[in-house]
Amino acid sequence: MSVVLSSENLRVKILSKGAEVCSVKNKKGLEFIWQADENVWPRHAPVLFPIVGKLKENTFFYGTTPYSLGQHGFARDRDFILTKSDDASCTFELHSDSGTKSDFPFDFNFQISYRIDDKKLITKYDISNPADLPLYFSV
Repeated sequence: MSVVLSSENLRVKILSKGAEVCSVKNKKGLEFIWQADENVWPRHAPVLFPIVGKLKENTFFYGTTPYSLGQHGFARDRDFILTKSDDASCTFELHSDSGTKSDFPFDFNFQISYRIDDKKLITKYDISNPADLPLYFSV
């Protein structure tokens, strides 16, 4: 699924998979986002969470328990839920679940909001921790 935001100056397309911006065009039709050539690099502008980068042997420890987490985490490969949308803004959410907790033992609520403001696309990340334990992450 995708969402299209538009204004007099911009047209923005966002995929629900990874809540990834896949197109930003100005009113002249000039594209500002990489168009995901499978032969070069198949992504547009992925959101990286809960880590940015690569772990040694794709492993981290929380306490004495090892967890396997691939490069840049899992958010870019997960389907986000669209929770709000209008012509010029939208909000997507991803929450911890049994699938995320097998690789990342922390509870989280991750919200990404996009809003067109004149000639700008404003992106806002909100990460909250519903648990009493610390939440370690990067985005």
